[in-house]
Amino acid sequence: MQISNANLVSKAYSSQQGNRTTQEASKTGKNAEKQQPVDSVTLSSGTKDLQTIQKAMEKPSQERESRVNQLKNQVEQGQYTVNPDRVAGAMIDRMI
Repeated sequence: MQISNANLVSKAYSSQQGNRTTQEASKTGKNAEKQQPVDSVTLSSGTKDLQTIQKAMEKPSQERESRVNQLKNQVEQGQYTVNPDRVAGAMIDRMI
């Protein structure tokens, strides 16, 4: 799961917690010290691996950059040819 605006989520969560604590205090009739619950997050090793992979993918590698530039040059010069059998095979693989 990706949260794009974590700051907004944090504010909303804090607001909910504050409202809940106020409601609980008013139900019991006590305005004593409010204890905030402690939140914790534990990520599995698979999730940590995915995060590492995602960070690595955000940085373009030298090989990939070189290959993209090579393909751009071929397209600009009209030398790039498409293999229709390969394209059709890839389309069928995606559909299945």
